[in-house]
Amino acid sequence: MWSQSYTGNDLFNAVNTHRKSVGVPEVKLSKELCDNLISRWKVVKEGKQHEGFKGWVKQEGIQTKYGYKKIVELYIKASTSLEAINFWSGSLENKIQLENPEWIDGYTYANEGIGVVVMGYK
Repeated sequence: MWSQSYTGNDLFNAVNTHRKSVGVPEVKLSKELCDNLISRWKVVKEGKQHEGFKGWVKQEGIQTKYGYKKIVELYIKASTSLEAINFWSGSLENKIQLENPEWIDGYTYANEGIGVVVMGYK
């Protein structure tokens, strides 16, 4: 049996709360980045993390179909969305992405304690 400790919506709100707290514009919810994010989450859950991210972006046509110039992914296994934000903001590479003002659009998915955030700009 699985337990749902936080949702994608919880994670999305936590990302924007953090961004706002450091003076960075919030990302807006993107239906385009949502396209099949669950399939990406399943790969991350299987332990493949960054492996295959570029392939997923290409397969889903996120750049060609929707015109995104740059896209980034953050993923984590955490008990709460706050734990995820605390980890990312405490890791220099993740903090740079989490707080990058270039990211305009975003989408998140979380289940079973695993969260995935995808952000980008057109």
